[in-house]
Amino acid sequence: NIYNILVPGGVLLIGGKETLYNVTKAFRLQTYEKVVAYRKL
Repeated sequence: NIYNILVPGGVLLIGGKETLYNVTKAFRLQTYEKVVAYRKL
């Protein structure tokens, strides 16, 4: 599972139509200019 191998503070990039909304609270939504990513808490 990606959560277990991602280092603390690591960033997960997913497709533009995908979301982790209501799936997990283990990541925080972050935006970087035109990129949306999820940072591991």
